[in-house]
Amino acid sequence: MQTASSTNDYDVDLPKASDLLASLSWIATRYVNQPSADLAKVALNLARKLQAPHYAESRLVSEVAGRLVAQWQDILHSQSEAATPEAQDALMCSIQPGSGVVH
Repeated sequence: MQTASSTNDYDVDLPKASDLLASLSWIATRYVNQPSADLAKVALNLARKLQAPHYAESRLVSEVAGRLVAQWQDILHSQSEAATPEAQDALMCSIQPGSGVVH
């Protein structure tokens, strides 16, 4: 029987923290050049991966991951507040191609 603290609590195939940070930096650079909700969601997902127990051994990585998650959540929240109804409709149509008008 395995306990909650077993080594199976996280994915042992997770990339190194430096690889995640490099990917996050690349996504952030793309976001600066062409902001989009999709890029912000990818960045948030990468930041959340840095919060995995696998990386918790490093206090610095844990602190940076927490800050990155908060910042990307704020960015997504700001984007959703600033979106016009037309932009929201376009986003919905891109999520469900061929769906026609969103009601």
